[in-house]
Amino acid sequence: MKQMLNFADTGGLFDHFEVNREPFWPRIIWLVAGSGAWHLVILALIIMIPPVRNALSIAAIFSGADFVDRPYSRTKIGDNVDILDYSVVDDVGTVLNPLLLEGQIRGGIAQGAGQILMEDIVFDPDSGQLLTGSFMDYAMPRAGDLSLMHCETNPVPTKTNPLGVKGAGEAGAVGAMPAIGNALVDALKPLGIREVPMPATPERLWRAIRAAQG
Repeated sequence: MKQMLNFADTGGLFDHFEVNREPFWPRIIWLVAGSGAWHLVILALIIMIPPVRNALSIAAIFSGADFVDRPYSRTKIGDNVDILDYSVVDDVGTVLNPLLLEGQIRGGIAQGAGQILMEDIVFDPDSGQLLTGSFMDYAMPRAGDLSLMHCETNPVPTKTNPLGVKGAGEAGAVGAMPAIGNALVDALKPLGIREVPMPATPERLWRAIRAAQG
């Protein structure tokens, strides 16, 4: 059963409030200018000039995605994190190959989950020797670490190129990290934990839970 999702946009970054939203460039440039990054403002204005954009073959294309993650973090000290469900709706414009797209999204989700939950580069503090130089020491996500993934698309072709396509290369990864991270914090909220360091390894979760329990 498909449901329409409504989103709040209090920052004024979009020019209309529908699922198919386009960035409101004057507002975005104003925010960038407010941060003092005038060199980026000048660069953006130059690129937006039609002859320059056409000469460089540059088009401003945004992909959209919404992720809903439902992990369950056992509060028993020493236990791991179980991701019970994962749903994602992506807008990558015109979908040319649904099978390859879903594989790209699923692989990105696994990559993001690994970064949030286990992947970590560790050096010896005294010698500087890399301690996680092989997959014997560097944890990588496996199928057993993930849940079933529900992938849907809401294709809205872009007008900035003839095919109407948008990017999909990092869509799964960039959404997985905040989705899983926020779900972790929500699961641990009854203990008063409002922040979990990344990666949320079993040891770090054990320390956070123990500190919260006093």
